[in-house]
Amino acid sequence: MIRLLEGNSTVAAEDSKIRKLYDLILEEQKTEEEIVQVLYGKGRLPTLGKYKTLKTRLRHILVQCFLMEQPKEPSYLTYDQAYHFGYQQLAAGRMLAGKGAHNAARKVLLLTLQYVKDYEIIHLNHGLTEMLAGLHLGTAYSEDLFQRYLQLAAYYSEAAYDLDLLNNRYRQVRNSIYSQRSSPMDIGIMAAKFVAECAHLPAKYPNISLLQGIFAILEITSFMQQGLYEKAIEASLRGTAALERCKGASHSTLSMLALSRVECTIKLGDYQRGLEQIELARKTISKNSINELKLTEYAIQLGLRTGNYDLAYLELAQLNRPKLKSLILERHIEYWQILEAYVNVLFLAGKITPQEDWPELPKFKMRKFVNNVPAYSKNKKGMNTQVLITHILFLLVQKEYDEVTERIEALANYCKRYLREDENLRNNCFFKLLSIASQSSFFRQLADQKGRKTLERMQNAKEYASNKDAEIVPYEHLWEIILNQLTGPGVHQQN
Repeated sequence: MIRLLEGNSTVAAEDSKIRKLYDLILEEQKTEEEIVQVLYGKGRLPTLGKYKTLKTRLRHILVQCFLMEQPKEPSYLTYDQAYHFGYQQLAAGRMLAGKGAHNAARKVLLLTLQYVKDYEIIHLNHGLTEMLAGLHLGTAYSEDLFQRYLQLAAYYSEAAYDLDLLNNRYRQVRNSIYSQRSSPMDIGIMAAKFVAECAHLPAKYPNISLLQGIFAILEITSFMQQGLYEKAIEASLRGTAALERCKGASHSTLSMLALSRVECTIKLGDYQRGLEQIELARKTISKNSINELKLTEYAIQLGLRTGNYDLAYLELAQLNRPKLKSLILERHIEYWQILEAYVNVLFLAGKITPQEDWPELPKFKMRKFVNNVPAYSKNKKGMNTQVLITHILFLLVQKEYDEVTERIEALANYCKRYLREDENLRNNCFFKLLSIASQSSFFRQLADQKGRKTLERMQNAKEYASNKDAEIVPYEHLWEIILNQLTGPGVHQQN
């Protein structure tokens, strides 16, 4: 700033009084009356014409410096940069207008609008055009420019309303997922209703990338919660294509769509396709970001879902745990703990045999885990069932049959109270299989024979696929693991 002041031709006049005024202002030790007297002699007042002219000239130079160093120096090559620096300059323009520097504010806002307009960052563009319309009713009055910016502001105001409506609908869906009080099918039906309500918006605003992204994610969520994964992948690809038609779509939104395709392949149980989607997503996702952490979570899920447990073990063992705790909330850490519980149970059950050069898993305390997931304990129809299952599996692997029996008896009451609806059929069937194992005195041959009809009923429950999504390891795989643990009659012999 000093270099620009000294390099300006206006500074040479009047013994560099502009530079002196600038220095005096920076000192912040003198009142304005004292500054005037330093510059023009005792008895002079701030109303002095020469002083007022000098202040105006200094303001003009400072605005020039601001325009040269602030809006032009930052890069506006991407959506995220335009968002960051655009809002920064909007705040600066508002500050200048509030100080009465209307011409300076107009220049800042106009230049900023030129840089960011085509990104269609709606609330930013609305703020810029609204202020420009107002400023062209003042010292820079122009009826044509006023009408131009007024019309733009009206368009952005309507677009902002529609965008907020869509965003509010999406947030309602996300809240239902996070609160874990509704079943996946209920959430999917609610999301589908919102999609239908807002279906006209993408065509109405084809260049607003944020709106295109939110709509795509809402549509993907509606399909995924209902177990319609191929349709969800199609919606993700449509959303990506729509975003690519917009100028500089947000990198984070494109990453979310890539992650959604990974998640869908996991739910479909397609190991090779899942690996391919993970590799494709790595090209889109930023390093050391929460999305990269999410991709690691998906790799663990893919291994658990498809029976490739070594992949789950390695991804979990290599996890940067300090990064995990710094990037996500406590309730999300609980889900990671469920994944960790499953990997440890599979390890104890002999389904994972680490090689010598593999890293070791941190010690895991199952009983502490069972009592340390308060968020999921509220979701009686969802993830809490997975907590209960891992606990029983752990006890079974440890051959603690008496405690297994007690837990299974408690599950019978749990089913009657919380899992009576049809879409919980797979949960009910699996819990019945656990009960059959106990009633068979943990004797493999008998449990296998008695459980076949229930197993078949569970396998045929395709219409309740959305509930199957909550299964970290498919129940069919878990039943096989349980049978493998029942190598003998157990501690209880049948009468």
